[in-house]
Formats: sequence, structure tokens, C-alpha cells
Amino acid sequence: MDLPSGPSHCVVVTGSTRGLGFALADAFLAADCAVVVSGRTESAVGECIEKLRSTHPNSSVTGVAADVGRIEDVEGLFATATATFGRVDLWINNAGLGGHPVPLVELTATEIADVVAANLTGTMNGCIVALAGMREQQTAGQIFNTEGFGSNGVKRNGMAIYGATKQAIRYFTRSVVKEIAGGPIRVGTIIPGIVVSDMLAEQYRAASPRRRDLYSAFADLPETIAAELVPRLLTNQEHGAVISWLSPTDMVGRMLRPKYKKRGLLAALDAPTEDIERVGGASGSTKS
Repeated sequence: MDLPSGPSHCVVVTGSTRGLGFALADAFLAADCAVVVSGRTESAVGECIEKLRSTHPNSSVTGVAADVGRIEDVEGLFATATATFGRVDLWINNAGLGGHPVPLVELTATEIADVVAANLTGTMNGCIVALAGMREQQTAGQIFNTEGFGSNGVKRNGMAIYGATKQAIRYFTRSVVKEIAGGPIRVGTIIPGIVVSDMLAEQYRAASPRRRDLYSAFADLPETIAAELVPRLLTNQEHGAVISWLSPTDMVGRMLRPKYKKRGLLAALDAPTEDIERVGGASGSTKS
């Protein structure tokens, strides 16, 4: 079955009620795609759809409340996408839980399990379901997994569990890329860089002046990142592609250009005001 006239692709973005996931969904709609959003609660999904439709009144968008740590929820998400739009062309495993940057011994077993389930198990479930569904469709498709802090092996106090899940996602994604090589389905990685979010806000407040300068230089708003990533995701033809927001050259350039250190994206966090909602709460979240 073909998509309804208009949308060129059907895209599923997990964890898309806030933060980068919402910005990706918004940018995909702007690119004339049909989009399926998801979040943990019906209310969050409903609010997300309402906001997207207010910006894109003629868009094709629907959503499902899904816990990505439960494979039956992920299967339901794929089923809704195909029932509504005919097929899934692009699946993005974006859902994740940041947790709190605190020492390992202070974390409860529940907090640890929640982060692992959302970040790692959720990514695995998304790949399993999307691979099986795309094979059944007998059409080419793409699956992208989202990396984050720790995926490259960098360590930081208080980030042991989150970083471990993100490094595991890198290994997992590379393994899947090798396993399905030569088939019609492409698997790749998104590296969004430092996204302005609640988790970043918490880290920024606890950071040294030097690290605050680094955050100020490299952090970007979700919508800024999404606007750049979405066209590259839609036109990608490479299996195993890594779609990265900032290249090493870009990062060096930012460090050498004073304007990037004084952009003010995180300035509100130095002295809490009403603007903090824009910096942390409205643009991103530790849970998506």
C-alpha cells in the first residue's frame, strides 16, 4: 500500500514528545514526511501531536504511547505506523533517559534499570521490530540509533550508567550493520552532539568555569540540530552511515572563534530566571 498523496516518507521517531525527538519530528514534517511520534504517556503524545499540527496544519502525523523497554509496545508502534501510512521508510531510535549525574553508589536499582531499559533495551527493541517489519514490507528502509555522551569512551563522574548504555549502543549498532550488510535495509548512527536539555542544564550548573565554556561553545538547540540532520537522513544511501552534527573540524573551529563561546544559549542558567524554561525545560528533557 502506498502512502497517502503528499508525504514522501513515513518516519517513526521514538521519544519524540520533547527535546531532540520533537525537533526531529517537526523537521521531518517540514520536509513533507508523514511522522509517527511516541512517548511514555497518552497525554504527552496528545500534546505533542497538537503542537505539531498547530505548526503544520496540513501534515500527516499520528502518535502512540509506548514504553520502548517493552517490545510489545514497540511492535504496536510499528503496527500503527503501517496501518496509518502503509509502510515505514525511516525508523529513529531516539528515546532515552538521562538519569541524574550522581555517584554510582547513590543510584537505586530502579533508577539504573530505568536508564538501561530506555536507552539500551529500547534501542535493541526498536532495531528488532523495525528490521522484522521492514523485511515483511519487502521495501528498502533505514534505521538510525542515537548515540550520546560516553559512546566514544569519554568518562565523567556521575555518568557511569548513562555512558555505559551509549557506548553499548555504538557496539550494538556496528554489530547490526555487519550482520545485515548486503540487504535492502540500511542501519546507521546519529551523533547529535551536545543538545540543550534538562540533563545539560543540571550538568552545567555543577560544572567548573572551564567546562561551562565548553558547553557554551558546543551546545546547540534541538531545532538547530534537527534542521541540519533531517535532510541528511532522508537522502542517505550509505549502510553504516554516521550522521554527526559537528565534525572534528567544526569543533576546532568553534574553539577558535570567540563568538561561539558567547552565544548565550546557557546564560540563563548562571542566574535562574523565567528563561530557564526555554533553556532546559521547553527544549529538552532527561526523559523522552
